[in-house]
Amino acid sequence: MFKQPREEDECSSANWKERPRSLGHRVWRHGLSHGYGPAADKQQAIALVRAAAERGVTFFDTAQIYGAINEQIVGEALAPFRGQVVIATKFGWKGATPEETRWSLLDSRPEHIRQMTEGSLKRLRVEAIDLYYQHRVDRHVWIDAVLVVEVDGLDLQPLQ
Repeated sequence: MFKQPREEDECSSANWKERPRSLGHRVWRHGLSHGYGPAADKQQAIALVRAAAERGVTFFDTAQIYGAINEQIVGEALAPFRGQVVIATKFGWKGATPEETRWSLLDSRPEHIRQMTEGSLKRLRVEAIDLYYQHRVDRHVWIDAVLVVEVDGLDLQPLQ
């Protein structure tokens, strides 16, 4: 069963200052670079993410499927806050070809995870990703292969 959202979790104009934690899970839905509505200007998006961090939001979640610009915005915006915030991103989608309008194929093969990780590290401007997880289960790849992937000598292991 899904829980009904609580009123205090809503990010309304009446309570956004009092409840900055609520902002984090709603930021990307409002068109910074993907999703509902037109994309925001990059500098405006960076300013918004920085304002969220300044107001106490400490968890920022993005994904390769939202577009490279999304990770670039998060990386640039949060560079002054490293060590104070947690950045999460996801892997597991195969990029859309120029003929396709959206990403629709899963790809969690180890070699693809390595490729996506390298790109995310560069775009996020970090040496390590705080939380890196699979966006959707790829039924064509054994979960064992997904759980243990070596990336540049780092052995990524599931949390114990």
